[in-house]
Amino acid sequence: MALLQKNVLTLKQCLRIMSGMLEGLAFLHEAQGNKCTVVHRDIKSKNILLKSVESANEKEVALTACIADFGLAAVFTSPQIDEQVTGQVGTFRYMSPEVLEGATEFTVPAFQRIDVYAMALVMWEVLSRTCVSEDDDQTDVPPYKQPFEEYTSAYPSLGEMRDVVVNRKLRPEFRPEVSKHPVGGAVEYTIRDMWHTIADGRITASLARERINAMNGCDSQGSEGYHSSSDHNRKVSMSSVVGGDGLCIPAEVSVNSNCFPETDEFQRER
Repeated sequence: MALLQKNVLTLKQCLRIMSGMLEGLAFLHEAQGNKCTVVHRDIKSKNILLKSVESANEKEVALTACIADFGLAAVFTSPQIDEQVTGQVGTFRYMSPEVLEGATEFTVPAFQRIDVYAMALVMWEVLSRTCVSEDDDQTDVPPYKQPFEEYTSAYPSLGEMRDVVVNRKLRPEFRPEVSKHPVGGAVEYTIRDMWHTIADGRITASLARERINAMNGCDSQGSEGYHSSSDHNRKVSMSSVVGGDGLCIPAEVSVNSNCFPETDEFQRER
């Protein structure tokens, strides 16, 4: 996503890009009808393509995103995975803690959570180059950097990333102005739920999509996305107001799921 290196995004552009990425990932992970579950296994910013689309706002370029490069992707027709399909593939910088440790469960949900972790890092990259308030100066947004860039070499080894992500439990940091912003803070909350140290504590791509679509003022049920019946027990309750920039600002977000219990352990490890 070379765009991030030279351009600062508006919040609307940021949310639209994230929505497109999550629509794609949720669709891949979906098993519906004759469509099998697909896991990408190499989600990173270089594998996200952007294109401009028509926008009612002539002052702003509308961008949408899609996922590319399926060279490492795997297609599954059952919940269990043959152990010959190795879990330790992809780009070291975007590998989840369990992949770096070589402790991946050989189930489809486990492989999906690996994709979700990597997508969280890409979303952080997008948010890090976003001017969250219309009143802010775009020059205040720091230059682009890769996830963990301040902790690793330019091309980190597996050992380097294991030390940073697993041993030191580090994650990329958010700018204070992002965390304090109603929408920016809600996006940060979702990203943190996606890169959870404990794989079972991560939300699904479908739930992340629903949250971002809600912030973007979109009715996700009317979008081009695909919705799983398994999402019915993962409810996002949002009491929203419309901000001055036309975005939906979640006043409250509560996630109820038997699959992702809000235990003290999960909260400490986030």
